[in-house]
Amino acid sequence: MAGHFSTDCKGTCFFLSCKFYEKKIINIIFFAHIFVLLQRFTYSSMKVVRNRFLPAPQYDAINLFGFLFCRHDTHITPQLINHERIHTAQMREMLFLPFYLWYLIEWLIRLPMRGNAYFSLSMEREAYRHMNDLDYLKHRRHYAWLKMLRQRKPK
Repeated sequence: MAGHFSTDCKGTCFFLSCKFYEKKIINIIFFAHIFVLLQRFTYSSMKVVRNRFLPAPQYDAINLFGFLFCRHDTHITPQLINHERIHTAQMREMLFLPFYLWYLIEWLIRLPMRGNAYFSLSMEREAYRHMNDLDYLKHRRHYAWLKMLRQRKPK
C-alpha cells in the first residue's frame, strides 16, 4: 500500500529519503552556518581593506558587507572600528541587502530636509551616539536604530 510513510527497496522511510526534503535540510543547515559565522564576524575584529578609491575623500571609512574600506592615510581608532561594527550589526539583523535599501531610501527622503542628510540617518545616529561605548554591542538591542527614527536629531 503506497502512502506517506511507505518504504523503498532499501527499507528506509520514503518520506525521509525524498530528494526534495534532503535539499531543504541541506539549505537549512547551510543558512544556520552562515548565520553563526555572521554572528561571530560581528563581534570579532573588522577586516580592514586599505585602498585609494573607497570611500569618498570626505569620509574616513565605509563598511561594505562587513568589510571596512578606508584610504591609506586614514587613522583607524577603536571608536571608528566600533562605529563600523555597529553598522555590521545593523546589516546582519536586516540580512545585508535590505540594510542598503533602507539606508538609500532614508537618505533620499532626508536629502531635501534641513541639515545634513547623512548625519540625520537613523542608522548613522545610532552608530555615532554609541561609537565611544566600546561595550555597546554586548548589550545592544536588535533594531535599536528604529528608536532614532522617532527621536529628533540633537542640535
